[in-house]
Amino acid sequence: IILRGMADGKSRTRLKTAISGEHCGPMLLEIQEVQVYDIFRLFSKKIAVSGKEVLAVLPEYYTADITLQENMKDFLAESEEYDKNKPGDDPLEIFQVREYRSGDRMQSIHWKLSARTDDLMVKEYSLPTGTPVVLFLDMRYQSGENYGYLDEFIESGLAVSQGLLETGCEHYVVWFDRKRQDLERIAVKETDDRYLVTERIFSSGPYQDDVEMEELYRDKYRGETWHTQILLNLKKELWKDGELEAELSGHARDILENEIII
Repeated sequence: IILRGMADGKSRTRLKTAISGEHCGPMLLEIQEVQVYDIFRLFSKKIAVSGKEVLAVLPEYYTADITLQENMKDFLAESEEYDKNKPGDDPLEIFQVREYRSGDRMQSIHWKLSARTDDLMVKEYSLPTGTPVVLFLDMRYQSGENYGYLDEFIESGLAVSQGLLETGCEHYVVWFDRKRQDLERIAVKETDDRYLVTERIFSSGPYQDDVEMEELYRDKYRGETWHTQILLNLKKELWKDGELEAELSGHARDILENEIII
């Protein structure tokens, strides 16, 4: 992209341009060169500059049409017992108070304590030992396989999550972070949570590690129970409790918007 503009001596000018991305995901913008000309364009001079910015091209958000079975509706997500070693997302019980970290929800800030300490402090809530649905986004891939673009995978996973939310089913979205070499999960309780999930998935990305997410999850969150587990992989296969529910590749939106039974 070449930007052209004019500025008087010792003054500033602002140049604007529209940028579009063919696919969703992070986009790196970098200044490669700045060249200054005189008004008659007879002389020019290159100026050494450096500047980078990463922008996020968001996926296309839509909602899967999900119907919950009666036994799912009867499952009690709340539990009277809480994990003593791990934080969670139940506002009825506070696990600990800690300093603010990037990505924390504004609703969890402890404003009174923050005012006293002059630092943003965050309330970490307790973790109930039961949840209705765990949604795994499996980003493992093998060299030589043709998985297509990531757009459909990301959009499908977010659509299932939003569909669950609109039925009143709060849930966890779980994936493997290749940078941290650990599972990451977010409790989805409101529509805005999908933007946080999107950001975290963009920063993680696909991996070739041989990771069994369900086994890691059971080991990391021992004692936690759930009613249903859903898994979406890069082949766009949607699995429910170990059984193939649907093959979404190429027509994910058509399938997901025509009722999925959970």
